[in-house]
Amino acid sequence: MITVIGNWKMAPEKHQEALTLFKKTLLLSKAYKKITFISCVPFIHLPFLARYKQKSILLGAQDTAASAEVAQTGLIGTS
Repeated sequence: MITVIGNWKMAPEKHQEALTLFKKTLLLSKAYKKITFISCVPFIHLPFLARYKQKSILLGAQDTAASAEVAQTGLIGTS
């Protein structure tokens, strides 16, 4: 089985931008049914994107970064 995990780091900032990216990932997940897609989105977008989630894609989360100045792998900013 192939798994593709997208780590969004601390971007995008706005819900609408996150939804656009998530919908593009949904299209890919439907086109490549033998691949498991996981989007690890900034925590602030999880409740919003969960409304659009479908079986073809999984959602992951990230923990909190000590700084908001630089996008850090797996972390979201605190400010």
